[in-house]
Amino acid sequence: MSDGGSGEKEEGEEVGETMPDHDGYPTDDELEKVKNWDGIHDPWGLIDFLESIWHWSNWGVEKKKSKTELLKRPCIKFYLHTGGWSGNESIIEVLRSNFFWRIFWVSSRRGGHYEFEIPLDWGKN
Repeated sequence: MSDGGSGEKEEGEEVGETMPDHDGYPTDDELEKVKNWDGIHDPWGLIDFLESIWHWSNWGVEKKKSKTELLKRPCIKFYLHTGGWSGNESIIEVLRSNFFWRIFWVSSRRGGHYEFEIPLDWGKN
């Protein structure tokens, strides 16, 4: 652990090392990773990463095979539900700045519910 703000690291502590938050909140490094993830070329990896850092992922993350609303292409519908938890809201805030949001976002509704559609053949062309 650092010495209280001098910027010096103690022996064994690596630069950029993250300490998991005891309350399950995403770390700054995890949020930065979401923000900078190549969500256009690797949406499946981003989805897996989001699920790994999502609080209450057994309730707040859903994936279903379906068809896109517009063109009826086979897709995975990906849902995120924040449960009003501020850590999940922080993830949504940075995800909005990722091109993943611009390409795959379908809808949001009050209460922290978000829907995305990723065509199954995405990236296979």
